[in-house]
Amino acid sequence: MVTGDSAARAPVLLPAGALRRYPLEGLLARVLAAVLDRRLADGVDPADGPLLVARAAQLARPRARRIAAAHWKRILDEVRLRPKPLTHAVLFRTQQVADAAPEILALVMRLRDELPVSPVGVAQARRLLVDARGPLFDRSAPRGDLGARISLILLELDRVAPISLQIE
Repeated sequence: MVTGDSAARAPVLLPAGALRRYPLEGLLARVLAAVLDRRLADGVDPADGPLLVARAAQLARPRARRIAAAHWKRILDEVRLRPKPLTHAVLFRTQQVADAAPEILALVMRLRDELPVSPVGVAQARRLLVDARGPLFDRSAPRGDLGARISLILLELDRVAPISLQIE
């Protein structure tokens, strides 16, 4: 869960070459991605175990970031283009998305850029996409909640240790 104090925590330190050190854990981390992403998004330290280390390393990779950015961009585009009324998909809150458009665009841009990110922030961005009780889908969520949540995720994405401090 994204909380207001998430930006105050220490920077995320990932072992260099985490997936090379834990090849089996990397495979298991992909199989257990949903569970591990939820734990990371809830604030569990990525260094708490080899599976979390492996999953955090996967989330910090450019491919995982591009995929998350593409999902958020598609949601923004669907609101701008007005989706077709006959659909089997679960409808997200278009007003929440419209209100949070600047934050969503900033999130997409941050996920696409070359700067390092906190894997916890990537996990939070991915979780918000599927959380039925989150402001993207929940009709009882207060107006502006999606934008506020994304602003906190943007802060979390920037909570990265300098390369010189990362564990070798």
